[in-house]
Amino acid sequence: MSEQTQPGLVSPQDDDDVLDALRARVVALEATLAELKQGATSGTRGRLHDRLRFETLLLEIATGFINVPLDHIDAEIVRALGAVGSFAGADEGYVSQFNADGMTRDDTHYWLANGLPHVATLRGIPMTLYPWAIALIRAGETVHVPSVASIGPEAAGDRETWLSFGYHSLAAMPLAIDGEIIGYLGFASSGAERPWSEEELTLLRVLAEIVANALRRRRMDAHLHTLAARLQGLRTIGRGILDARSARQIADVVLDHLPRLVQIDHALVVAFDVDAGRAELLARRNPEVPADPTPGGEERPLPFLSCLVPTRVDDTHARPDDPDSAVLAALGVRSFLAIPLRVGETAVGRFDIGRSRVRPFTQAEIEIAVEVGEMLAVALNETDLQQRLARHAEELERTVEDRTAALRDKVAELESFTYSISHDLRAPLRAMLGLTQALVEDYGDRLDTAGHDFARRVMTSARRLDTLVQDLLTYSRLSAAELVLEEVRLGGALSQAISKLDREIARTGACIEIERPLPAVMAHPATLTIVLENLLSNALRYVAPGRPPVVRIRAETGKGAARVWIEDDGIGIEAAYHHRIFRLFERLHGGDTYPGTGVGLAIVHKAVTRMRGFVGVASEPGKGSRFWFELGAPLG
Repeated sequence: MSEQTQPGLVSPQDDDDVLDALRARVVALEATLAELKQGATSGTRGRLHDRLRFETLLLEIATGFINVPLDHIDAEIVRALGAVGSFAGADEGYVSQFNADGMTRDDTHYWLANGLPHVATLRGIPMTLYPWAIALIRAGETVHVPSVASIGPEAAGDRETWLSFGYHSLAAMPLAIDGEIIGYLGFASSGAERPWSEEELTLLRVLAEIVANALRRRRMDAHLHTLAARLQGLRTIGRGILDARSARQIADVVLDHLPRLVQIDHALVVAFDVDAGRAELLARRNPEVPADPTPGGEERPLPFLSCLVPTRVDDTHARPDDPDSAVLAALGVRSFLAIPLRVGETAVGRFDIGRSRVRPFTQAEIEIAVEVGEMLAVALNETDLQQRLARHAEELERTVEDRTAALRDKVAELESFTYSISHDLRAPLRAMLGLTQALVEDYGDRLDTAGHDFARRVMTSARRLDTLVQDLLTYSRLSAAELVLEEVRLGGALSQAISKLDREIARTGACIEIERPLPAVMAHPATLTIVLENLLSNALRYVAPGRPPVVRIRAETGKGAARVWIEDDGIGIEAAYHHRIFRLFERLHGGDTYPGTGVGLAIVHKAVTRMRGFVGVASEPGKGSRFWFELGAPLG
């Protein structure tokens, strides 16, 4: 499919064509000048050199207009006038544009040589001041007056005006946009007569074409602003419809905002009850009817009830035999437009607009009304659905409230259970441990080797069970507690965790290596300490017998997060178990070889997840383990 340029808009090819032609002419002139350097007269070479300079200047001007911002076009035009005027020795340069009345023009851009008094931009200048020159310009011809004083009698009126301005010579080129002459570009000399050669006049025509293209961009921008205003108005109506809560509110939104897009003084919106064959009047704007503009559900037959396509009446008085037009005329409506509101094959209403004077609706206005009608039809059709959704939302809210109350009860029940474990279950364990210790201390001399072994096993089992209960309590609290994240210095949390493990570190002879500095993270302070304590305890525990643990702690940051590594030189973990070890009660080794509850890494996983982070491990058997967790980094 071939690409076409819409009338009135600018094709980027226009400026490119001008540039290409100027470049070709400059190259040709350079070649010609080079050939004539030998044997040509100095005058010939001088004229060719001046022409080359002029065309190069135009090339620079044309290049300057390419992609120039719209708000810089005026300054660029004045700069071009000044560059050409200074080069040619002119005293004034100007762009004058014709007004819509066809009788006046405005000097929209002006340049004066240095030393000349400033002239204010002139508006509404009568065309009759230069009848001969204006006729030539309108015909698309060049106006070239080498000597104003010597011009013929056919331009006597123009001569008197020019002489009163002090002009001795001038040249002007028509400005054309899409074949329409919109004004002209000109230069004048007041100090001395300055004739323009034919070659210079040709180049002035090129300058006029460049300026015309720039002005055409300006017109396109104005057209785009009109379209933008239309889109903004439709957007406002659309937003208002979305915010409305009833059919009447929807209709009011449309009738309140539509006059900003289409000039109207009569409007109404009706909703159809197809089964009853009636129409409910939702909203009305009519200066002849003093009643409340929102009629509150008035029902009555209305004209054009059965229209299937937009119906336009240019003048209701011109159709006296049409009963519908008679109704409209009685309401003071002269020009009228009815827009059917349909969703698929279903008619849901009608949208009518009118004017009190004869002014038929244009195609652009009909398009706007149809687009508004489409939004209105969909909105009216969905009103019932919105009401059902509102009722459903109320029911859902009640359900959420009920479930929230039930959840609160469950949390309270869990807290009660946790309290029971903390006090009722641990109390017998503490008694068992205390009595066994007393047995050994008070009656140890009466126990044989087997009795001492049994007592040791009882105390070990009691301590292990007490540790398991404490771990389960920690895990339970992490599931139910509300964690408020804040900026926490990782170094401080790590120091607290190490302090809690001082005895274990001393007992094992462990070496703790910390790469500083450590970053801050978004975390819950106490929970972060629990994570570090459990990972460090894990690293101290799972090492080969008789080998002091070596633990390295480091961190890395990037993409709004911080990843903390706790690496050891322990026994390692097979890849098949990398995910399983974070489950509750998941143990890979017997309690005699490596004591533990199987809850520590589950606590780590739960804690990091509650702090909106991630946790994992990289490990191989015999090569140690590299546990990591990742938390958000503070903003800024």
